[in-house]
Parts: sequence; structure tokens; C-alpha cells
Amino acid sequence: MFLSGLLLALSARVSPCAVTVPEGGADKLVVGAFNIQVFGLTKAGNTVVMNNIKKIMLAYDVILIQEVRDKSGKSMQKLLTLLNSNSDVKFAYSASARLGRTSSKEQYVYYYKTDKVKLIRTALYNDTSDLFEREPYSVLIEVARTTGGPLRMALTGVHIKPSDAVGELDAMTAVYTDAKAFFNTENVVIMGDMNADCSYVTATERKKLRLFTDTETFWSLIKDSEDTTTAASSCTYDRIIVAGAELKSHVVAFDTEHFGTEFGLTPKEVKSVSDHYPVWVTLSIAVSN
Repeated sequence: MFLSGLLLALSARVSPCAVTVPEGGADKLVVGAFNIQVFGLTKAGNTVVMNNIKKIMLAYDVILIQEVRDKSGKSMQKLLTLLNSNSDVKFAYSASARLGRTSSKEQYVYYYKTDKVKLIRTALYNDTSDLFEREPYSVLIEVARTTGGPLRMALTGVHIKPSDAVGELDAMTAVYTDAKAFFNTENVVIMGDMNADCSYVTATERKKLRLFTDTETFWSLIKDSEDTTTAASSCTYDRIIVAGAELKSHVVAFDTEHFGTEFGLTPKEVKSVSDHYPVWVTLSIAVSN
């Protein structure tokens, strides 16, 4: 069950198409998830790295940032200030509590454009059985449409523990059920660094997980052949999974943003940002003026 809450809104009736980078606009909503490896005061103090992070994040209307490790909270605020500098759009953020069983705790942070996304509620999964190293954190948001009233959607973010990836991923179906009930919506996006590949989750193990096999309920957008890491190995750790018939029908495009190629960065510059690439989905919407 969730403890007090938030989620998301979208729409359209368009078939997914091949797009290599997220493309926004007034009629689209770009949703992403990005594990910014050990995002804390050291990384936030690096001007070059932060400017590259800003370039990446400006393309998103709402993006889940993972692996925020800074008990002072200054890093996430510094990133917000940078996003809002010299920009026609304004971001806000919603952060979870610091999570983890050890002293090395992390936060989930959703950054979103305030002219497009309205934040309604937030919710941290009530993990009474201690199934997760970092309990999933969800937000409920809505987006205005020209007809039919605002469209709402739940975004559920998770950073799965590598050594217990199969167990935590199996428990995500219960998280999904609770999100639907708590936020009173069928529209749910589950996303984040799920460590759902290579040595952490084998192909055989993945076939037993409902998130990837129950295609009546879940639509896994990022395919097993995608490389979502900046390392030499090729692993599909990061995922976006859509649930809800209405939401599925609004998906326009989805992919992994290989920002090194996009922005002409060297391998060293890429790895200074993160060991992960962002994953994203674009949904078609009709935004009222």
C-alpha cells in the first residue's frame, strides 16, 4: 500500500515510430528515467558535467532521476537552478525520502516542466515486508487537453537492487496494483534502473516475471537488445513499462538516449556524466492554451 501520493497525465492515438532522440512539442509529452551515477556534491560541483546533464534533461517534460546521494539536498537544488537558468521553461521537482538499508542512501527525484505538468500527489510504497532496498516512489500528475478534461497518469520509479533483482522485480506487480488503487487510475508507467539483464536477471529468469511476460497488462518498451549502459558491456538495465489501454494507445515513440553521440561527447565525457543512458517514451497529447 502507498503512503500519501502523486502521478502523471498524457494522451493520443498514434502508432509508435522510430525516433532516436526524444522530441517534444506542445502536442507531445516526453517522459524519461535517468540513473545519474552517484549524483552528489562532487558531481554537482563539476560545471562541465552539470551543463551536459542540463542539455540532456531539457528535452524531457518529466524525468525520474535516480541515485541521488546527498543528505544535504543541495545537489538536487543546484540542478534545479541550472535547469531554470537561461531557459524559457521552468522546472520544479518532487523528491522521495532518503532510502536504503545501509548508510549509503539514495533519493528518487522527479523533475518536471511546470507549464505542462501539474503535480497532484506523491506516494512512497509502504514496504511492510521489506522487499525493496529502495521502496518505489510514485507521482500522480495531469496534463491539460483541449477536449475530455485533463489526462492523469501514475509514474512509478524504482532503482532495483542488483543482488536481488529477480525478487524485487517480482514484487513490482504488487506495487503496480497498489498504485492503481491509490491514485485511482489505470494509466501507469513503471520505470527506472531495474538491473533487468545480464548477470542480475537472465533471459530464463525474465520469462518468469510478469512485468515482461504479461502482455495483457504490461507493455515493456525498452527491448532486451538495447544497451542502456555507457560501459563496454551491453546490458538492458533500464526499462520503461506502460500499463493501461488508454495510455498504451498514446505512445508515439520510445528509445534509449545515447547522449554521447547526440551531443558529440567523448567516451570519457559520457562516463563522467553516468554509467547509464536515459530511457524515454513520448506520448501524444493535445495541450490546451
